[in-house]
Amino acid sequence: MSITREKLFIGSIALSVLAFYSQTVTFGFLDLDDYAHIVKNPYLSLENFGYFWTHGYESLYIPLSYTLWTLVAGISETFLGRLAPEFFHLFNILLHAANAVLVFLFLGRVTQREWPRWAGALLFAFHPLQVETISWAACLRDLLSAFLSLGALLSFLNFWEEKNRKVYWRALLLLVLATLAKPNAISVPFLAGVVAVGILRQPPRRLFWDLSPAFIVVFLITLGATLLQSSEEQTFQTPLLQRHLVAGDALFFYLQKLILPFGLAPLYGRSAAFVLGSWQSYFVWLVPVFLFVALLHAPNRNFWMTASFFFLASLLPVLGFVPFLHQQYSTVTNHYAYLAVIALSIVITFLLDRYSEKAVVLAVTVVLVLFAGRSWANFDCWKNSEAMYRCSLAVNPNNFLASNNLGTYLVSQGQYEEGVKYYQQALRGSQISALKTKSTTENLVKTLIHLRRYDEANSFIAVKGVEPTDRERLTALGRYALDQGMALEAKEIFASLSGR
Repeated sequence: MSITREKLFIGSIALSVLAFYSQTVTFGFLDLDDYAHIVKNPYLSLENFGYFWTHGYESLYIPLSYTLWTLVAGISETFLGRLAPEFFHLFNILLHAANAVLVFLFLGRVTQREWPRWAGALLFAFHPLQVETISWAACLRDLLSAFLSLGALLSFLNFWEEKNRKVYWRALLLLVLATLAKPNAISVPFLAGVVAVGILRQPPRRLFWDLSPAFIVVFLITLGATLLQSSEEQTFQTPLLQRHLVAGDALFFYLQKLILPFGLAPLYGRSAAFVLGSWQSYFVWLVPVFLFVALLHAPNRNFWMTASFFFLASLLPVLGFVPFLHQQYSTVTNHYAYLAVIALSIVITFLLDRYSEKAVVLAVTVVLVLFAGRSWANFDCWKNSEAMYRCSLAVNPNNFLASNNLGTYLVSQGQYEEGVKYYQQALRGSQISALKTKSTTENLVKTLIHLRRYDEANSFIAVKGVEPTDRERLTALGRYALDQGMALEAKEIFASLSGR
């Protein structure tokens, strides 16, 4: 294969990604995660450059990602004099373009033919599941970790092909950096083992010794991160004997969205408590199991097993076998599946390489066009915070986090009546802990006070077992308003007592 020709394919992939996702540069910061990690992060400055290497922040230890965010923030301040979301979104696009190129190079292990690999890389780049990761500034951590993870994966594969120990040490270094960008990179040794056995046909015994240092490295980093990062208590701990149900439900969810990417949302509201409270969770895990058994008896079984185990291994850290903080809101989210999309790229590349019939080529072309169109439509959900929450509620109206945050956003924009509606929606049937709903209730009461809907506000702060008079209710409400820093509203409430 001509190197010049390969560069043309690589260039076309990079340019198409830059062009397709260019509109995300105009998107703003989102009040979920972007504000916590970037906009309102008091340590995101060159003066505090080393802070994130010795401390956790927001219950995370991802020092390399914070270091890059600090550099991007410095560039933004230098050129524009402010923290501009445009620079953060631009870096996301550049990293995604680089990752698509690395996927193209990785698919060279499936076939040396350029155009099947090119189609597989474009599918990875334009799959609707990827829109979230590129459009959300806070997901730079996922893109950076994926970039380093793919570099580590390619280096491991090159080591087994070239038998060069320098390449092996490079792989370990990239793995360390990937894990420091986001701990999900602990899946890389598994991915390397899957590809080495399934495609390179390496003996498992040798892989055990070659990958043991990698597993030790990620274990030590993960242990150190656990000790350094601050911890926030989870409001719901999935019982040990039920974690396979949560994991099976998540696996089915991602498989469904990978093949049929419809009903995508920024926030799904599928908490672990919600999943275990649904009868479907006891059966849906059978779907990927039956599919796996069917593929065991399919032609080219080795190839199908490689794609299947790649999909499983890339999701392993976020399936729920080990509980993580976000599970209290949702067990699934699109950006967790960023690398898992490569499994479908492997399938597409293999089919195009093995079957060159016009029908196969046409089918793949149609899929790529449909996926790109679906991604383009999903951009509307990421333009601002309000759009993100409304898109989430369109998929799941009972989504606590989306309802609560949309209520807060609307109140901040002066839309108090609308805010009340979404606060009330968040509290109806909420499966979130009392600690979380307390904050929502406080926001609802303050908004009702502002709207002078005192009777409704009182119903949320009345003392159990006591039936106070109207005057006592208003007095309690006035004191509550004072405690919440609403001096003007409290004054108005106390003034109304004189007429009673």
